[in-house]
Amino acid sequence: MSEYTKLTDFAVKDGLTAGVNNQAKRIKGTEINIEFQSIATAIVTKADKNNPTLTGTPSAPTALPAVNNTQIATTAYTTAAITAQAIVTGVLGVQIDSAASLATGRTLFIDDDVPDDSTDGADGDVWFEY
Repeated sequence: MSEYTKLTDFAVKDGLTAGVNNQAKRIKGTEINIEFQSIATAIVTKADKNNPTLTGTPSAPTALPAVNNTQIATTAYTTAAITAQAIVTGVLGVQIDSAASLATGRTLFIDDDVPDDSTDGADGDVWFEY
């Protein structure tokens, strides 16, 4: 949205002393026209509430890591949420699990075969143990 900045201070003009020779008190058509055009531009370039098209780099407040609702998730929130997950290197690959599941012994293994240490099949083995 284009920012609207008032160029003519009409309240100051109202406070000036009236008189035939006081040119500063007069409101000119060009002043009104400039203000009107500035307001019209600000309105036309605003983002609508329904289906807004945002330009530039929109920003939003970053939620706490445990928040699970319908508010906007920023990239900072998403990065923190991914970082907070337990990701542990497994014996034959990568063990991906939450801390609660690790206690019960459930583990998803993805064998990256670097180095090739798979003992139960071809490259790229994926298996689930519990």
